[in-house]
Amino acid sequence: MRRSLSLAAGVCVLAGGLITVEPAAAETATTRLALSITPGGFDGRDVRAIVRLERRSGESWVPLGGRPVVLGFEGAIPASVAGQTSAYGDYAWEVRPKQASRWYARYAGDQDHAPAEASATVAYPYKTQIVDLRAPAKPVGRRNFAFFHGRVVRPEIAPSWNQVYSGILNLEFSRDGKHWTFVNESHVPGSEPFKLGGEVKGRGFWRVRLWGEPHDQHTVSASRYVDVLPERSRIQRFNAGPEPVRKGRTIMVSGRLVVHDWLPLKRQPVRFFFRPKGARTWSYAGSARTDSTGWFHKGFKARRDGSWRALFVGDRDHARVISVSDYVDVR
Repeated sequence: MRRSLSLAAGVCVLAGGLITVEPAAAETATTRLALSITPGGFDGRDVRAIVRLERRSGESWVPLGGRPVVLGFEGAIPASVAGQTSAYGDYAWEVRPKQASRWYARYAGDQDHAPAEASATVAYPYKTQIVDLRAPAKPVGRRNFAFFHGRVVRPEIAPSWNQVYSGILNLEFSRDGKHWTFVNESHVPGSEPFKLGGEVKGRGFWRVRLWGEPHDQHTVSASRYVDVLPERSRIQRFNAGPEPVRKGRTIMVSGRLVVHDWLPLKRQPVRFFFRPKGARTWSYAGSARTDSTGWFHKGFKARRDGSWRALFVGDRDHARVISVSDYVDVR
């Protein structure tokens, strides 16, 4: 008769009249990993990744020291490091990732302890930079477009593949270089240099801002100053009269100073010149200021025959202009 016995140490099997005892497998202790990444955003400093390994002991968790762990991160340029936990169960790694997305920690376990893993999604995007920014070299007319060219790169990456391929570009303008307003936007044109334009409303500073995708850091370019051409001025409906006029009476010289053929130039100085009949040179006669509608008026005593004309010398924003001449017969 064959018999089998069950032993506390394992299982007894009857084979060829001999009893063989197979020892029971020892239970492995449950382990866990805690992973922390600081600082929580890309700021140009080293990142400190800390992992803590613990094992369950009854109802509590206690540090598990002297065990090998692996710390690393995924991304376009992944990296990892192998280390050993301290007596307190932790291991720290300081690294400056060029780009990272998902971080992980792994403990392979041993005969007494179960393996464990931990992960954290903390994005560390590429540092970016707008380079070779070119602005108009000459003054641009108001209401014309100024165009800006440049490239967006990742300066810490090898030049052969440091081009930024996606993201939104904003063109911004400021009169004083401090307070900026949005002008226009465009997508990063893949591997090609970008071209971004905006309507010029005055002289001032321009810059380009990149709103990077999750894998690229936001950045702002250096500013570029763009000068503006003076606006074309015009003197409309210039007149000196009446014609003819008696000697000693008043000659009224008038007209309207505008830009763009309709917009009045208010409170601007206008000079008047007179050239006697038969003379070749003009002589300064006086001045007046335009009113709120751009009109100017000035009276002169009629002394002799000759021509009258008006001059606006211009300023930084408005071009110089001379009126047509008007001949007055004095009798």
